[in-house]
Amino acid sequence: MQFVVQDLSQVAEGLLNTVVDNVSLDQTSGVVTTVDADTANRIFMQQLHLPQNLLTIIADPSTNSPPTDPIAMQLMTDYEEHDGTNQEQEMAQLITVVPTIDLQEPTCSKYLDDGKSASSNDNVTDENQSPNKRAHQTEVQKSCKKQATSVMKFRSFEVNWEKVSDNLLDRLNSLQEYRAKNSTAVPRSMRFKKTELICLVNSVVDQMRCIDTRIRADVMETVAQQILRKYPCLEILDDDGFSNGLSHITIKHKMINRNTYLNRIDNDEPKVKQLTEEFRNRRAGTMKEYWNVSTNQCSKEILSKLRRDEPALLTAEFLMASQGFVRSRLDQKKDLSSIVSEFPVLRRRQLLSFHFKQATGIEIDMLRKYYDSKKAKIVGYSATQKTHALCETSTDYDVFNFLAKLLDENLDGLVLKKEIGTRIDEFCDEIAGPLLLCIDTGNGSLYYVYADNARLTKGTHDFLNGMQDLMCIQYVYSLMYTKSATKLLELVQEYFLKIFPAKGSKSKAVRVGKQQRTVRKVIAALSQFAEVDEQNESTVTD
Repeated sequence: MQFVVQDLSQVAEGLLNTVVDNVSLDQTSGVVTTVDADTANRIFMQQLHLPQNLLTIIADPSTNSPPTDPIAMQLMTDYEEHDGTNQEQEMAQLITVVPTIDLQEPTCSKYLDDGKSASSNDNVTDENQSPNKRAHQTEVQKSCKKQATSVMKFRSFEVNWEKVSDNLLDRLNSLQEYRAKNSTAVPRSMRFKKTELICLVNSVVDQMRCIDTRIRADVMETVAQQILRKYPCLEILDDDGFSNGLSHITIKHKMINRNTYLNRIDNDEPKVKQLTEEFRNRRAGTMKEYWNVSTNQCSKEILSKLRRDEPALLTAEFLMASQGFVRSRLDQKKDLSSIVSEFPVLRRRQLLSFHFKQATGIEIDMLRKYYDSKKAKIVGYSATQKTHALCETSTDYDVFNFLAKLLDENLDGLVLKKEIGTRIDEFCDEIAGPLLLCIDTGNGSLYYVYADNARLTKGTHDFLNGMQDLMCIQYVYSLMYTKSATKLLELVQEYFLKIFPAKGSKSKAVRVGKQQRTVRKVIAALSQFAEVDEQNESTVTD
């Protein structure tokens, strides 16, 4: 005999309303009723909704049928073998389930039809809870990457003894050897002095400040203990050779004091006036195209030639190829001294003259050309003045000094003279510049352009070349004119270089109608004097 189950889903659906013995559970009303055995069996068969073709019984023994289906046999066996024990267990389950049935939930059959389990309470939504309320609140934690990185670096910090002075290391090693071989007191000549301990502490603190300037006290204590482990000779002992074990605290406090001193707000050193960014970004008189070519990209060949600082390499093709990279170096927000020390080639006159032409469209040699053509006229004009008369033997310095006096200024505010022996690298002045530094060499004078406590040119023996270098620096580095000679530099700009900015000015002098009246007055006076001189010559000719 063979049982064939064709639709097990219908069997499962019919078994939902289960009848055991004389107990029947009505799922719709949720009420348990008691009936007799015959009625219970009839109700059970009706609730099964078994189709006629669900179970097929093949009773012909002559038919070569395959083995019976184990699933169908199991279903029939379970149905026939209900005993009293199973009935009691199922009754207890039914009585337990009845109070949990929600009579107000008519959609239970809908979930059953869709194949979903009605007994699952994981996805049940509370109607009294707001749908806008989140079940789980997500906490947002801010990242402290820098602080965490500093902490990790300090945890793995090791003193680099190669950065400590060799003299200190020799003293420590000799003291360590004496302590290891002798139990007596250390001689006075071999004792580690207080100043030497301070130098050691300062060196270690400087290494730690490379990680972060804010160093916690526990980090200081750990490093102090590390120093004592390396050199136990720094342990403070009594006359019997005993220590209280707190010698590292003394080193710790010295390290804290050093770091606090470096983090102080007030600076006792003389303050030097620095050029502000407002002054550095004044590009009056230059073309926009020049600034747009700035780029950080540079080939290795160009970078190698720039670092070599050889004048023979500064050809026209090389200067054009390196223009964008050099411009980006000059635009860095760094001190001028660090910029020039990284690329000393920036002091070369060939490079400065090239960038001046690219920025303004004018050759810097035009200053000498116009000056040579106007020098005789200026000397002649000085004769009409009651004071400051010039002669034919007057030097270029005297001529520019005369022009400065016409503008109520003094050339000494632009040209600082120093005696023989003055080192340019050690020169420091309160004026931020730029200005000309004149150093007497005994056989003449050397003129350097100096700005922001940095030497920006190689130097020259000719004053007029120094003025050309100064004007190049003004435009290539985008610097404002020095306040003490701002009118003189504006006169050089307009009268000798023919640079007339369409907007803005490098001069801080008072302006009316976008021009400085005193400068225009002197230029007009020199121009009118030239016209009178030409009229006199034409009259003599007639």
